[in-house]
Amino acid sequence: RSCDQGHTWTEVSCLLYLSRSCDQGHTWTEVSCLLYLSRSCDQGHAWTEAEVSSVKNPDTKAHMLRWQMGDGRMGDGLLLAYNDHSSYKDVKCRKCRTKLTVSTSGDDGVTWKRLALVENAQQDLLRTHYPTILQVGCDRLVVIFSQAYACCAPKDAELGIRMATFKLAQE
Repeated sequence: RSCDQGHTWTEVSCLLYLSRSCDQGHTWTEVSCLLYLSRSCDQGHAWTEAEVSSVKNPDTKAHMLRWQMGDGRMGDGLLLAYNDHSSYKDVKCRKCRTKLTVSTSGDDGVTWKRLALVENAQQDLLRTHYPTILQVGCDRLVVIFSQAYACCAPKDAELGIRMATFKLAQE
């Protein structure tokens, strides 16, 4: 935690997790790779032991935030951006990362509902991944992500940092 805009940092807690590789052929379960979930009820001073969630993930970055209400209060819902497949066997492309998805949870991460499929290009070696999400106002979500090839990109490939925006309906 930092109280001086990141000039100095103090460790307040450690996350306890089981680290396993989700590379092709080496999954932590026989079927798929899933995201782990850890909770804090004291602003990050202590965390629960990480547990397996129901969210698929091919061993890449995901980003989650708590929905902020129009008056600045934190809402009950979570927003999550992630690649919605567990391994390369789940998609029709070799060594790709696809199905970049935004989902929401109203029960603190127990269940998830898809809000949007941001990108679903399924080409060999193409990786649409590493999302970061930002809520703008009370009804807009910005998703920033990268698109690159694992190797051998075509000359005309449109790669780099991408951005998508979505209007979020409040229920």
